Amino acid sequence: MHFWPMSPVLKSRSLVALGALLTGVAVGAVLLSRTTAVVTSAITGAGAGLALLGFASWAALSAIA
Repeated sequence: MHFWPMSPVLKSRSLVALGALLTGVAVGAVLLSRTTAVVTSAITGAGAGLALLGFASWAALSAIA
C-alpha cells in the first residue's frame, strides 16, 4: 500500500497499478489458501515476487527505450 502515496512523490502513476496488483495478490492469496492446502505466505510470496519482477523488468525496459 505504500506504493500509492509514493506515486506522486516519484511522479510515476504506474506505482498505483503496482500497489493495486499487490493488494489483489494478498487478497487472492487469502481466498485461495482457504480452498487449497497451500499456505497463504507461499501464495503471497510467489504472486508478489512475480508482480515485482514483472514491474521491474517493464520499468527497466522503459528506461532503456
